Amino acid sequence: AAAAAAAAALVQQNILNLQNAGTGAQDDKAQKIFTELFVGNLPSNATADTLKEFLNAAMLETKLATSSELPITECRHNAGSKFGFIVLRTREDATNALNMTGIPYEGSFLKIERPGSFPGPKTGSSTWQQLTSAVAPPPVATSGEMVGDPATKPLRELFVGNITEGTPGNDIIEFLGAVMKEVGLSNSKLEGNPIMNVRTSGKFAFVELRTVEEAANAINMDGIPFQGIELRIKRPDKFQGNPTPAVTWREFMELRNNVKKESSVVMIGGAVRDKELDSDDSFRAVTDDVMEEVSKYGSVIALLLPRPKPSFNYSSGAVEENPNGVGKCFVKYADPNTALKAVEELRKRTFAGTELSVSVFDESRYEAQDFSGI
Repeated sequence: AAAAAAAAALVQQNILNLQNAGTGAQDDKAQKIFTELFVGNLPSNATADTLKEFLNAAMLETKLATSSELPITECRHNAGSKFGFIVLRTREDATNALNMTGIPYEGSFLKIERPGSFPGPKTGSSTWQQLTSAVAPPPVATSGEMVGDPATKPLRELFVGNITEGTPGNDIIEFLGAVMKEVGLSNSKLEGNPIMNVRTSGKFAFVELRTVEEAANAINMDGIPFQGIELRIKRPDKFQGNPTPAVTWREFMELRNNVKKESSVVMIGGAVRDKELDSDDSFRAVTDDVMEEVSKYGSVIALLLPRPKPSFNYSSGAVEENPNGVGKCFVKYADPNTALKAVEELRKRTFAGTELSVSVFDESRYEAQDFSGI
């Protein structure tokens, strides 16, 4: 009888334990409703670990965390997805984390809010820009415009077409951003990439510039070669502002280099190395290689590779003294249209693994053998 009573007591205790465990699980689930937040507008390269680490550091730095412990305990995000979820340690931490909406992360402004399943009531919060304005005001362009201002986003977004399908968004950001800085289309007063975000979809994308001025400037890259294809860069169809004056990429580069469109001469940089200009044998060999390449795009009248000692003129065979312009190749085509076509094609090529710098060169300077300052 005693053994039976002991067994019954043990069964009853197990039942109580199971009931308590179930209640605990229910409590955890109820608690999670108030400690879970949605995170949107994630860049394509985001991962759960890096996002969790970044947001934890931001909360600790700005005193949004309620203790010295890491406030974010869990982060769920599928690779390549534009959104994810974070779970905070306490309800207060979750409420405080709402003030991080708008925080810049890998070129994107994150959207942090309650999930759709949140029963309410919703609490008021500020944005990341408002939160940090007292400590570090957001960068301001020379025009007085706040960088990345959500109110100006329709004026800062551009359509990019003719993209090779499958091209990573970061490749587009890096390429266009680097070009803008190199040719003076970005704001020199601001550091970093002028392109903040990109959304890709098959063979086209939408890029977000950090200022209205830089977005207008970027339209001048329409027609720029990228991965062997000319990109189409313009305002989105939904754009309702006034038309933006702009030229094509080829026209922009001609204006930038201050050359005449009727020139038949093309200047190429990056096709020869200094050591190839030393001996006559190596110089003649590289001259033949360049001649073979540039002749693919039309009839070549003359090819000249200046050397720091007597150089060889391919067309005439004459030996000339002209140390200026060393390292450049000057190609005179039969007509200006052929020269422009050659520039367009050569910009897509590499020579011995080196990217080429190609532009039309003033024909009067070429005829005068004026290569000074090059």
